[in-house]
Amino acid sequence: MIKKLAAYITVNFTGKTEQEKMYWNIDNPSGYFSYYKGVTEPYFLSNEIKKHLLERGLDNYDITAMVIYKKDIQIYSDDDLEFLPDDLDFKPDAYTYLYHFKHNHWVFDKAEKIKKD
Repeated sequence: MIKKLAAYITVNFTGKTEQEKMYWNIDNPSGYFSYYKGVTEPYFLSNEIKKHLLERGLDNYDITAMVIYKKDIQIYSDDDLEFLPDDLDFKPDAYTYLYHFKHNHWVFDKAEKIKKD
């Protein structure tokens, strides 16, 4: 996490049709990821994926965002520059905020309390 970043954000693109969902299935031998043998983590291809999503048309996807604001994230020290999702620890009473992208705008859906294990 970059110190100045206000939130941890994950954006998900889910195909609206079964054909679109199968195309993006990492195990599909003829889907998008079949062209990238040996890549086990899709986020390594994020720039290529963004370009490809735009080429296919964003109207083909349900787009959602999960936002966890910095105020809800326990930061271990000022030297922590980057977190992966598994590295995050949350403060008591932390919330995840869910948004949907509709008609070229982000629309708030709901807030859910983060359950600690």
